[in-house]
Amino acid sequence: MKKLNLILAFILTSVAVSCEEFTHPCTEWVEYIVYPEAVSGHWLWKSNGHRAIPGYYGTQIRGNTLEFDFQFPDSSCIYDIDEDQSDWNKLYGITDFLDNIPTHSFRFSDRWFDDELQIGCYVHLGGDTLKAYIYPADIGEIVKGIIEISKGEVIFKLITEYGNFEEIIKDDRIKTSDTWWVLPRYFGGNRTASHPMKVNIKCKQLITALDN
Repeated sequence: MKKLNLILAFILTSVAVSCEEFTHPCTEWVEYIVYPEAVSGHWLWKSNGHRAIPGYYGTQIRGNTLEFDFQFPDSSCIYDIDEDQSDWNKLYGITDFLDNIPTHSFRFSDRWFDDELQIGCYVHLGGDTLKAYIYPADIGEIVKGIIEISKGEVIFKLITEYGNFEEIIKDDRIKTSDTWWVLPRYFGGNRTASHPMKVNIKCKQLITALDN
């Protein structure tokens, strides 16, 4: 019933998106997994309970719109971290420079909270953190996420089989860029993953991607 009420309250008109596409070997679905501890054959910093494997740091897109599909394929998205349960995980997003994440970055976020797989947005601006809850996804549901950045405004859009949903953040500190760096999957903040957690992502805009 909560999902139905939210859908009825937030159904929007269809969104037309135009994104330049780039040829890349990861233009199909990629399975990202956050492991609770180090995994043989991978660097520790990538498998410390926070960062997903593969990492794909050093990935770029051109233009000021990021579009990708995502899916939480199974019950591994369900977890219990006690008093930190309401914390948001970082799903996927962009920053204009990799050393500038705390001051200018825009990401979709997720959490298992109130017995729901909640999808939201997570923004860093000049040391401030702005967060919002947008949509309750189903396990296995394929959702399209779109981040559109213009001067002074960022729009987070979710296109689902139940309708389209969005969150708009306006702030004079938001600026455009010729090139954006992709920020891959990251679990938690203070707490690490309790078990291997999966999410599938497909993004056709990637220009370069190295599994660093």
